[in-house]
Amino acid sequence: MTANCLPHLAATMRILEPTLCILQSGPARAGIDTLLSQVRVITPSLEHVQFAGVPAYLASFVHPHQQGRNSLLNWGRSFSTPYLDEVVAPTIQAARKSYHAQ
Repeated sequence: MTANCLPHLAATMRILEPTLCILQSGPARAGIDTLLSQVRVITPSLEHVQFAGVPAYLASFVHPHQQGRNSLLNWGRSFSTPYLDEVVAPTIQAARKSYHAQ
């Protein structure tokens, strides 16, 4: 699916020009590698990239439910989980701070 959708994803990136993209899968991050250049790691979950030629922050997280219904990594099960509080929220805050500092 990733290979078939890459041209559409690249066109979507060029049209919409998002400043923040959020991925919810390790394989999805690996699957878009060919569309990325100038990758600069900010934190383990946050990169600044050229995504199909568009500068953007790329936040990569585990899928909220993929880890299991009661997993501490399931950040979709409640408004406050360790993964949501300690990884997701700070990563998005770091992206916003970096964007505004440009």
